[in-house]
Amino acid sequence: MTAILCASAYQAIISWVFAGGADSADVRERMSLTVEAAQGIADAQNRLGLMCEQGRGGTQDTAEARRWFKLAVAQGHADAQRNMARLLQDGIGGPADPTEARRLFVFSAAQGNAEAQYILGVMNGDGDGVSKNDAEARRWFWLAATQGHPSAQNRLADMCIAGLGGPQDEKLAEEMYRMSEEQVPPPAQYILAARHATRFGVRALRSVPPHGGPRCLAL
Repeated sequence: MTAILCASAYQAIISWVFAGGADSADVRERMSLTVEAAQGIADAQNRLGLMCEQGRGGTQDTAEARRWFKLAVAQGHADAQRNMARLLQDGIGGPADPTEARRLFVFSAAQGNAEAQYILGVMNGDGDGVSKNDAEARRWFWLAATQGHPSAQNRLADMCIAGLGGPQDEKLAEEMYRMSEEQVPPPAQYILAARHATRFGVRALRSVPPHGGPRCLAL
């Protein structure tokens, strides 16, 4: 099975190169990963799956991406679990399977994958594919936020302000907004500042540094 996948991957790369779509660095990386993935290296299988999904270094082939992710998932690779779950959730490269997608998101999140934790937070907070559960959403957002996931930090802060899934906590909300802000460029900081001002009042826009991006919540 792996040998067939390897041959198929090489054929796709060669066809793509002759069609004039080659980026030499990506082609070399994809060919190298194809060899490693065929040897059963889970990280290579996951990375090759991403290249197939994105069409980097060869033709875009989401069905082949699924196959490589599946091989890495079988070895318990957390990133591959998240990536396979994405494709299953959206029906990319094959039929959708929301139940299996959620199962893989949980496995990935349990291994500490911040993006999977954030996605589970969104699913529980929005009632997307599962019963709405604010407490569970807040728990997943917290786990992702403590790993520096900016979107999780914002969603956790929103819940702390509204008192959803737990007690109101303005101090924690301000900390989360500030941490999230530090990871985005000045234009996005301005958008965040304007949005946060509606929650905390004009205090949020009190300080505007020289580079033009307001430091949100600089009280």
